[in-house]
Amino acid sequence: NADGAVRYAERAYSLLSLQKPAPRIAAVMIGNLAYSLSLAGRLGEALPKFAESIAMCKAIGAEESPTAVSVWNNWGLAALASGNPLLALDFFNRVRDISARRSPSGSPPIYALVNLARVLNLLERPTEAVREAERAIELARANGGNASAEIPALGSLIDALRRQGQLEQARAALEAIDGRLTEGIPFDSPAMLNLLRLRV
Repeated sequence: NADGAVRYAERAYSLLSLQKPAPRIAAVMIGNLAYSLSLAGRLGEALPKFAESIAMCKAIGAEESPTAVSVWNNWGLAALASGNPLLALDFFNRVRDISARRSPSGSPPIYALVNLARVLNLLERPTEAVREAERAIELARANGGNASAEIPALGSLIDALRRQGQLEQARAALEAIDGRLTEGIPFDSPAMLNLLRLRV
């Protein structure tokens, strides 16, 4: 649970001053603490820790490392939860752009595109949200398909289409989510709960 994760991360963090780990490891530990705090709803404590972790990554020239990308993403989620979608947008753009540069395929991870589509919808920028969601869907359907990634992307697409007033297209996208796609996805998962909300 979130509180247990915080306790574990806090114990690890308390050892930093004693063990003096390599900066990259310290950045990971601080990022883990920040993420655990954010999951526990302790955003006021989490946000400075995200900043501390990124500062350590920058200090060693690792601001585009997998560790930094993970911290940028989790910081974006925390910023969104704290009511700062513009800051979240900045961080999610960083995640998408860094990941694309570092990826052998040149494609960012699907979660980065889904997060971008989500925050763009919240900022009432549905045209951009459609672009990011459609790209996420395309990537999710490649290489045999990834239903757990495609469902939240479809949810963001439907939300964006509705905001644009394209209700028929939104309805068609919703009806395309058949049993085959949702098979094996837990009914109480965030993706499924979002789909149920959109069906209302």
